[in-house]
Amino acid sequence: MSDPEDSGLHRWAETLERRHGHTVRLTLTRNRRSMIHLRPVDRRRTDLRLHKAFGHAPRAVLDDLTRVVLRGDTAAWKRVAAFARHIPDVTPPPPPSPASPRPQGVYHDLRPILDEVRERYFTPDLEASITWGRHGRPLRRRRRSIRFASWDEDQKRIRVHPVLDADWVPKTFLRYLVHHELCHAVKPPVHTGRRRRVHHPDFRALESRYPDLEQMEALSSTLFARIRREGL
Repeated sequence: MSDPEDSGLHRWAETLERRHGHTVRLTLTRNRRSMIHLRPVDRRRTDLRLHKAFGHAPRAVLDDLTRVVLRGDTAAWKRVAAFARHIPDVTPPPPPSPASPRPQGVYHDLRPILDEVRERYFTPDLEASITWGRHGRPLRRRRRSIRFASWDEDQKRIRVHPVLDADWVPKTFLRYLVHHELCHAVKPPVHTGRRRRVHHPDFRALESRYPDLEQMEALSSTLFARIRREGL
């Protein structure tokens, strides 16, 4: 779970893009030697590394930061820098360690599947782990979709829905899911104007190299129909 202060800074960046059409690629750090580092990419994009303590900044400081990003306002920059200089030198507690991955299921072990797909279609040193997700409520029959797997960029981890740990789910489908999520690792989302595109052309081009792609996509619908029918 992300810190509320971090979420507030990401919302500030999203608001700036929504209102002004300016994309801020925001990276939050605990680096005290460089509290803020701003690098314009072009007229519509800025790379910004910011100390996490800015999550506690008054609204006026964030308004000044907006002026700096959009207009290079010198007076606003001095006020932002003054806030950064007065951030107390307190070392925050380390974030909690992520839960250990659980690749071994009842019917399927995900680890060798990940190793096989990574070595065959990508590179063996591509950083990634894999785990089964947590069991939740049974799927409602009227539900129209289910997320079979997801890629966590922060943890470099694939999470597979536990409903697929069944003897009637073929390993070929799990290989396809792993390939799809590793494509997300290699081709992350891009911003086009105000849109965040996950399945952009570069991603689709990489994914299209997977053999039997159309059959796997059809199988996805078949498996979902069974899951919904049986209320799993």
